[in-house]
Amino acid sequence: MRTGRSFALTTLSAPIAVPFPYQLSAGEQRALSSCRRSDIAHHRLLDVLALQRGILTVGADGCVRICEPCCLVKPDRCHHCSTCRKCIPKMDHHCPWFNNCVHFGNYKFFLLTLFYAVALSVYGVATIGTHEAKAWLSASTTPSSLHLTLVSLLGAVLTFGLGSFLSAHISMLLSNETTLEDMRGPVFRNPEDSFDVGRYRNFVQVFGPRVSLWMAPVFTSIGDGVRFPTKLHPVLEVSQTRPVLADARITARDASPGVVRPARLTTDSLRGSSPTPTLPASM
Repeated sequence: MRTGRSFALTTLSAPIAVPFPYQLSAGEQRALSSCRRSDIAHHRLLDVLALQRGILTVGADGCVRICEPCCLVKPDRCHHCSTCRKCIPKMDHHCPWFNNCVHFGNYKFFLLTLFYAVALSVYGVATIGTHEAKAWLSASTTPSSLHLTLVSLLGAVLTFGLGSFLSAHISMLLSNETTLEDMRGPVFRNPEDSFDVGRYRNFVQVFGPRVSLWMAPVFTSIGDGVRFPTKLHPVLEVSQTRPVLADARITARDASPGVVRPARLTTDSLRGSSPTPTLPASM
């Protein structure tokens, strides 16, 4: 039952929408358009937009990531899915077996589906395989023995394949990486920063602090899907509202280089996403 529910939730859970504060305002769009001819001014303006939204990562080219089709500044760990045709918060990958993206809202269900599938495969191989092994050794086989033996072999192959896949995802879970980040690690403004805040805290971000709910197919992940504690910023603070550029001008102050610190977003500005508990301070 838990396997079926986990599979259904992985398949049917739609990703949360990127909160409104990350959308580009009309003034910001005009400002970006007006400075496209100057790479330096364009990059510095993007830095300002990221600073105002508390974004800690940049693209592989060192430039702040924006999504033109969705008209937004991409939050940390957000990627545009070419299949779903929209930006997905904390996107892991698009899975054709579920016909859905694996993302912040269903990653726990995805892991539980893999776990229960592997557990059922192991159980099937252990029970049927043991019975058939005894039958072959005692020469008391029946006409159905060959079929059951083939089923056991297929179960063993499934166990090995899904088990290896599950093992890889558990490794990424404990190091707080998505599949996309494992393929190409995130680039932080501060090279010493990382989403890896310790194995236990990494695990709790996905499965929640209540041990009794870890194996239950209910949503217990911590956070809002767009902001995450990091090694250098373990505690999330919220205090700044969404900025709007009044015009298309880039002042010397706006375009000047400097250390970009994480901005603070108001809790009210994130009402577009489902609120979830924060990490306990004792962890």
